[in-house]
Amino acid sequence: MGGIQFPHLNKLRKQLWQWCENGNIWLFVSYINTKDNVDADKESRRINPDIELSLSNVTYQNIVRALGELDIDLFAFRTNTKCKTYVSWHPDPDASCVDAFTINWHNINFYAFPPFTLILRCLQKIVNDEACGILVFPL
Repeated sequence: MGGIQFPHLNKLRKQLWQWCENGNIWLFVSYINTKDNVDADKESRRINPDIELSLSNVTYQNIVRALGELDIDLFAFRTNTKCKTYVSWHPDPDASCVDAFTINWHNINFYAFPPFTLILRCLQKIVNDEACGILVFPL
């Protein structure tokens, strides 16, 4: 409810707020300065690329059936990739490259199930690259 530094995020905020109102969900939002909220602020910025969460194969196949085949898995390891082509966090001889944020997402039909701390960064990347793909994150 403050200023609008990023208009596209403000639009998303408005949609989220309206969705909450329609579901009779009430949010109470307040700002806590970083210097007064050190632990939570640090955790919200922490990137732990060692998290190997993976969507179940059944759920992934349901997505593919509903929305079509995908070209590349942007946040994967050799052991959990959902696509033949994938991007890893660390050097991997089977990965197409390392670090999904170093490539342009514009012309790729991607699947992304990022660590939860990277969801906002992914949304920003999608907007900046004018990308289209499947981004999976918790409700």
